[in-house]
Amino acid sequence: MGQFVFSCLEDDVLKSSKLARGDLLPIAVTKFDRDLFLLGRPNSPVAGAVFWFAGEEIDRFSNFDEYFLSMMEYNKRTLERLTKSGGQ
Repeated sequence: MGQFVFSCLEDDVLKSSKLARGDLLPIAVTKFDRDLFLLGRPNSPVAGAVFWFAGEEIDRFSNFDEYFLSMMEYNKRTLERLTKSGGQ
């Protein structure tokens, strides 16, 4: 599924982010949104960096650890918000 979503990402979007499709590998995708996470391939100019796209670039992380910790914090905040609002 990740490879399919990656193939649907517009070339212009990658170009505006100054990224080359061949330098990237999909590592995560959401089932219900357009979120796609890409890892810079080894020996590429962006090796080890992680990029978050949802129709356009949302964020970029210098390495997988930064990406992972950011996603954990994002999920923690979402859970807190949902808990406070009663799941609404």
